[in-house]
Amino acid sequence: MSLIKKVRNYSNMRFLKKLREQQGLTQYSMAKKLGMITNTYVHYETKAKGINLAALVTLKRTFNLSWSDLGSLIEKEVEFNKNKKGEI
Repeated sequence: MSLIKKVRNYSNMRFLKKLREQQGLTQYSMAKKLGMITNTYVHYETKAKGINLAALVTLKRTFNLSWSDLGSLIEKEVEFNKNKKGEI
């Protein structure tokens, strides 16, 4: 399954909150950095189903992440959510 499909099917993006807090940013300022409205960002941080590739690219660039690093963060979220739901 592709990374984007995994994000859409399983994951909320708890790692977004961690990245944001590490940078000392509010949800509002994080949304501004990523070029989106606050409600959209909050949705990604808390519910995230439906995050698109453009948002992931912006996130990667904003935090200077490699695709490998971003993929690892997403994979951890997917595994966490699978285990939380009892799916293995």
